[in-house]
Amino acid sequence: MNLNKTKKLIGVILITLFVVPVVFAQQEDRPPAGQRGERVEDVVRNPDGSYSTTRFDEAERPDDSYLQRDHAVAIVPYLQKRNIDYLYMLRVIVSNFPEMNWEEEYQKCYDGYRKAMHYFYRRNYIYARLDFQNNYQDLQELMRKVGEFYKAQVLDLLDDSIEVILTAHMDPDRRADPDKNKALQKAVDRLRMAFNILDMADDMIMDKYYRAAVIQLRMSRAFCILMLEDFTKPEDLPAFQEKYRVMKADNLNRVYKPAPERVPIPRD
Repeated sequence: MNLNKTKKLIGVILITLFVVPVVFAQQEDRPPAGQRGERVEDVVRNPDGSYSTTRFDEAERPDDSYLQRDHAVAIVPYLQKRNIDYLYMLRVIVSNFPEMNWEEEYQKCYDGYRKAMHYFYRRNYIYARLDFQNNYQDLQELMRKVGEFYKAQVLDLLDDSIEVILTAHMDPDRRADPDKNKALQKAVDRLRMAFNILDMADDMIMDKYYRAAVIQLRMSRAFCILMLEDFTKPEDLPAFQEKYRVMKADNLNRVYKPAPERVPIPRD
């Protein structure tokens, strides 16, 4: 019995003498964290609840007092929801109008949101709030450019609509036909509505409510397209649909995709 215990003890000593130096040697050979692909945190929580960071010096480091942390906990969910709504909407717009080359700016907004969410999930609400606010500025700037682009589209559509209505208005046969005259009045009402919505969008742009302005501009654009479609001849409808297919999908906040080809179902 004593012999067996002695053998086990010798075995443990030999394993310890062999394994421990190997482990320490492997640890000494490991490169620093930043070189081996691991995440290097730029904000670290201290035992007292405050934060240390390499992003700011002590003159610029955000206030992480109890009051500020409590305020950040309350407001960060709202900031997160607001920014993700912007991102979802911009994803549709950037996909529908690739010729505007907004992909790089969108990616910057996307990366900024991910960074803020990283702090949010780590319950670092002070820096989550800061990065959500910075991310919002980037989202606002991109949405401002979208607003300018949409407004130019709406103005072009309004010019086309006015030309169509003037042509119909000067047609004596149309004015003498009650049904055609009713359609003309309906088009005029839609034109007025499109202009009224454009005015509201202009006010929102002045107040920097860019996302709300883009929604209004989509509505104005939709009224113009409906009006133009009513005056399009049946033989010209396929070309009309092709011209405005992307705008019509975008008005519904959808990414335009061609309809899939129908696969015939084999019959027995």
